[in-house]
Amino acid sequence: MAEGIDQQPGPPQGRRRLALAIGGVVTIVCLIAAFYGIDFPTFWAAIYGADVWLLILSALVGLASFNVRAVRWQQMLGPIKQIGHVAAYDAVLVGFLGNSVLPARAGEFIRAHVLGRREGVSRAAAFGSIVAERLLDAIALLAIGAVAVWLYPFPDEVRAKVHVGLGVAAGIIAVVVLLVRLRSQLHGLGTYLARLLPASWRERTQSVAGSFADGGQFLREPLRTVSVIALSAAVWATVLLAIWISLKAVHLDVPATASGLVLVATALGMLLPAAPGGVGTFEFAVIVAVSYAGVGRSDAAAYAVLLHASQLVPGCLIGAVCAWRCQVKLSRLA
Repeated sequence: MAEGIDQQPGPPQGRRRLALAIGGVVTIVCLIAAFYGIDFPTFWAAIYGADVWLLILSALVGLASFNVRAVRWQQMLGPIKQIGHVAAYDAVLVGFLGNSVLPARAGEFIRAHVLGRREGVSRAAAFGSIVAERLLDAIALLAIGAVAVWLYPFPDEVRAKVHVGLGVAAGIIAVVVLLVRLRSQLHGLGTYLARLLPASWRERTQSVAGSFADGGQFLREPLRTVSVIALSAAVWATVLLAIWISLKAVHLDVPATASGLVLVATALGMLLPAAPGGVGTFEFAVIVAVSYAGVGRSDAAAYAVLLHASQLVPGCLIGAVCAWRCQVKLSRLA
């Protein structure tokens, strides 16, 4: 697969149109739920009264998180191949751009392909490392959510659900670690089970499965694992800082821990199918989150719009530059 992304066949038109239609409906519903009944004079006053310099600082801090993500990805892929920081950074930003303009988190596949083409890394192994990365991110988000729930007077049933989620996430990560550590034994089992497949599928299936397992090979090295976990903490600390600065930019009188509520809510909201960039789902999630902290809906809506713009637009602009540098045609992504 030496050909570039711009040469890859796109998704079937029928499936693409269905995904866009579903995303459009979800976006419209979320936008109505987010902005229905707000006081627009208050909304615009909050927009115009925001501290522009703090919003710029929030955007810069948010951009810094991509650098940390690139370093983390380098560490995760280290057992497979040492990759350059620029290559990792470009792939991460192109992936962010793809996730922002395409449905179904297609940017993750694009990210793996860009790195594979540029650094000669197996695309399946690169994607396997992205899956492991997302599991670590899910654990981090659940931990942040647990702290936020503990600090806020939520009902007991909400606390119980978060604790269950933490238990499930811990179980998943334990299974992943076990699978990586028992890779040689599982390879023999996989070879045996592959005999049940048609001959034309057998070799490719074994190769892809092995490459996915390679994506988690960093878990076999304790020091590298600790490094990846520390970098994951740094990623989310940076994002939390960007959110906290943006709260100050809009002059919302909420505790710093409200940043955790916003982060978890937006992460959950972005799981829903929506228009490019998560328009609608992002705003609705932010409004719900800051409303728990006692912010009025009009001010919350203004904050949601400004936060979304400050974190989405700069990343997409730099992602477009990285796509140009990697010779990925944006018309093909869009």
